[in-house]
Amino acid sequence: MPLLIFALALGEKVMPDHWTPLIRLALCSQVIGQGLMIYALGQFSPLVVGLALLTQPVVAAAIGWSVYGERLGMADVIGVVLVAVALVLVRRPAKTESRSERDDRPA
Repeated sequence: MPLLIFALALGEKVMPDHWTPLIRLALCSQVIGQGLMIYALGQFSPLVVGLALLTQPVVAAAIGWSVYGERLGMADVIGVVLVAVALVLVRRPAKTESRSERDDRPA
């Protein structure tokens, strides 16, 4: 709401002349994209869905950098590193106690 107020106060155009690009964008990104994501939740394991969701920002940053020449700031680099660490931690097998370690423990 504040952005609408600022845009109107600055005399910016708020309503589009052509609605077709906006409707196409809404259909592609929201209806189809979110619909497929909800479908995938029932078809794949939570691990696969989580990995797909975690990699989206990294892929978007890589495309922005390589195609559009966007610069990555320090916060972006830290975010990429944190996502990479999360992906490694998720893929690590769970550490389980061996039977001999449980038997050696005092009761």
